[in-house]
Amino acid sequence: MFQRKRKVFWPILLLAIVFAAGCSGSPSAPADQSTGPSSSPEKKDPIKIGAIFPLSGSLALLGTESFEAADLARKIVNEQGGVNGRPVEFIKADAPDATAAANEANRLISKEGVKLIIGTYASGLALAAAPVAERNGVVYYELIASSDKLNQQGFRYVFRVNDNSTKLGTAAVDFVEEALAPRLQIEPEKLKLAVIFEDGAFGTAAAEIVKSRALQSGINLVAYENYKATSVDLSSLVLKLKEVNPDVIIAASYVNDAVLFQKQAKQYDLNPKAFIGITAGYGLPDLAENLGKDANGIFVVEAPAMVNPEALTEEARKLDEEFRKRWQEMKGRDPAGHAYRAFSGTYALLTQILPNAASVEDSEAIREALLKADIPEGSLPNGWGIKFLPEIDPNAGLNERSFAAIQQWQDEKLVMVWPEKLATAEIKDVPLPPWKDRNK
Repeated sequence: MFQRKRKVFWPILLLAIVFAAGCSGSPSAPADQSTGPSSSPEKKDPIKIGAIFPLSGSLALLGTESFEAADLARKIVNEQGGVNGRPVEFIKADAPDATAAANEANRLISKEGVKLIIGTYASGLALAAAPVAERNGVVYYELIASSDKLNQQGFRYVFRVNDNSTKLGTAAVDFVEEALAPRLQIEPEKLKLAVIFEDGAFGTAAAEIVKSRALQSGINLVAYENYKATSVDLSSLVLKLKEVNPDVIIAASYVNDAVLFQKQAKQYDLNPKAFIGITAGYGLPDLAENLGKDANGIFVVEAPAMVNPEALTEEARKLDEEFRKRWQEMKGRDPAGHAYRAFSGTYALLTQILPNAASVEDSEAIREALLKADIPEGSLPNGWGIKFLPEIDPNAGLNERSFAAIQQWQDEKLVMVWPEKLATAEIKDVPLPPWKDRNK
């Protein structure tokens, strides 16, 4: 009798154990059933995004900072729970030149399987990487590069969140007409303008827009000169400009050539009444670090940065404060325009666009989410909004709610001075004092 009871007992005990395990909060329970903060859900696979930037070579300084700004946005988003609960991972790619940009785009698509690529800082790199993405039906999302050509090739999968050369060049000439000419007491058609530019994709595109816009406005273009960004001597250019004696010089330069030009302009006593740099080198803290007080008075056409908080939504103001705080901790200085472009565009992508995609593993779904994005101006930390032009537009994929603004070097720091709604400081030093009278 004892033996028979024992045979019945063990099956019953086994059933009881199984039942208890099924009712308990076992770690083997599906992650999506966990709702409380004390639960331990399974980790979700990261969303992988390709990130192409020039991390070595002549563009490494700006390329690295641009990546760091985009990556800071990624880190903040991941701290907030990621995209629909999934962390975001950047697959980093170094592109010091156009060939590398195309090769890295191919690698990210064929080897890493990404459906979305961000980048690249430089126009030459963007123009090489974007066609690779387009051919493969992968979304390419530009954060900084300005060449108009990027959005004028009929691409379906190429989007640019930032301002382009047309917006930069137009802002420069508008500023000359609306702000500088009245202060100089010179009629625009009598004002003598010189345009100088590095002969790469960035400089050429920006200069062409300035030239076209200036001629439309009847401004007297007295010089239109290009040069190599790698030049070690720009004295011949300075002397040419001194001969025509322009009232205003507009320059599209990288940082090394910008510093060299200003030093040689001082050496040969070239004294325009106003000087405007178009983004890139003139918008970097490195300019003032190299020139000191000689940077003061220079205007910079840039993406908005550290704008008047009144121009931002409450959420954008808080995000701007967080961005500036973390950038200061990382770099020991305020973020420049290129960093604002990269951070603002990436944060919007990860928080207001990808979460609305039907699938982040499908390029077509990502493309549809981008086209449906409708973010008002003032919603990003630099004052931008987002609304991409449709496929039928000649500039398909361009963000119509991005714009350029004017900053000025004052006390060796960049401050926002125009347009008025974004300004945090008044315009100073117009006309620009001659070199012999500066910094007295």
